[in-house]
Amino acid sequence: QIHDAEKILFYMQDKNVGLSNHTVNIFKKYIDYHELFLADYACKLDENVLLKISNPVICEIGGGYGSLARMICSRHKCKYILIDLPEANLLSGYYLNEYFSNKGKEILYFSDLNRDTLCQNDIEHFDIIIIPPNIEFSQDLSINLFINTRSMMEMTKSTIQQYFNLIQKNIHDEGYFLNINRYIKKTVGEKIMISRYPYDKNWKVILSEKAFMQEHIHFLLTQRDHSNGNIEDELVIIE
Repeated sequence: QIHDAEKILFYMQDKNVGLSNHTVNIFKKYIDYHELFLADYACKLDENVLLKISNPVICEIGGGYGSLARMICSRHKCKYILIDLPEANLLSGYYLNEYFSNKGKEILYFSDLNRDTLCQNDIEHFDIIIIPPNIEFSQDLSINLFINTRSMMEMTKSTIQQYFNLIQKNIHDEGYFLNINRYIKKTVGEKIMISRYPYDKNWKVILSEKAFMQEHIHFLLTQRDHSNGNIEDELVIIE
């Protein structure tokens, strides 16, 4: 799929945080190869999810240094929760704070939370929330969109199951889950296949296709649906 060039350009960086030497400065933007993939994801989320929801609560599992979060938060008014390891959270905290300096974005860091549970009240006055994986979500925290891009494939089956428990417990009744991961990977001592991720039956497929310019990775967008779920059939096709 080819997106509008101006829209792709919008998602590129206005400033080179960290002075990376992997960017090209054209059209007053800093463009790097990695972010072209993420811009494709952001465009598809716009078209299929984010333009349909006002003020969504979004949770990205494995958000890295925060590049997809930056894209989405630049375009949409939302609450954006980033879950990653402490080392990655240091990077995303620095990157997002530097990028959004003077742009009115408020960031909640784990050091500000002072407990092991995140609830709706905690995020009321923040735009971006950066936490490690051991933080639990309270039942009142309803997520409109969960995202995982290319990191569940690096996890063990038990860790993937823990995240699916979180997703399927805290997803909004009509919420979405974007899952972009390898068809198969074996780097954790066991065979990890996207077709065998532990979806329950209450998901409807919105978009299922090979990822942009990555034949070995699948792009799977689903929506919570307790009456017309068809995810089980789609996982068979993917396998």
